[in-house]
Amino acid sequence: NQELEITQQDLQRANDRLRDHNAELVLLSDLHNLFASVDIALVIFGKDLTLRRFNPGAARLLGLRSADLGRPLGDLRFPLPAAELEPCVREVILSDSPGEREIAHRDRWYSLRLRPYSTADHTLDGAVLAWVDITDLKQAQQALESSEARYRIVSEIASDYAYALRLEPDGRQVREWTTAALARITGYRAPDIDALGWESLVHPDDQEAWRTWFQGVLAGRAGVHEYRFRNKAGDLRWLREYARAASGGPQDALRVYGAAQDITA
Repeated sequence: NQELEITQQDLQRANDRLRDHNAELVLLSDLHNLFASVDIALVIFGKDLTLRRFNPGAARLLGLRSADLGRPLGDLRFPLPAAELEPCVREVILSDSPGEREIAHRDRWYSLRLRPYSTADHTLDGAVLAWVDITDLKQAQQALESSEARYRIVSEIASDYAYALRLEPDGRQVREWTTAALARITGYRAPDIDALGWESLVHPDDQEAWRTWFQGVLAGRAGVHEYRFRNKAGDLRWLREYARAASGGPQDALRVYGAAQDITA
């Protein structure tokens, strides 16, 4: 009976090991399929900077082949020259911290994201490089910048000054740019107005109506509003302000574009 009990215990341990092994095989299969299916170029380098693994996305983008496995990074041809890429990878491995930079390649833009590679027991063993296509984002940024540049030129011709504000998630309004005439009209530099807040310059009797109008702009109702403000010299001036809100560009932030004219008689 004792021998039978020992045999049963041995069989149970063997079954447990087999079950654990099968679970590991399933996990490895899942990871392999995930690695192969993502539409991102992924490359893994060892601590010695030799190529350890790459996925089909990296093969297409970087022209890697199975024969490249085990080759030093310096012998591989990447969109970023090895002389620039090697220090980046070394820094990620030595500092155990991520890195990122943008690269132009074949009329496309990529965000190269570098991350430390750790084993299951949390031992640092190399670096993972991911090339993420950000062409659409870059084109949107460039289109926004071009649009803003044209808007500034037109606004400078058609109004006394123009501006763009970005609305932060916490409700703060961040000035992105203003035309130079703002200082001439108000007597304040743009950073001074940022510190004071534009509403503080609005005449107290006009502040409530100005707030209502501006909230309407944020809600998507473009419009015109006339109100009084006091410049740095203490003079009371009348201003006609045009503004509209638009979303888009980096992080799809809400922006307000405006132009104003001094209509003091």
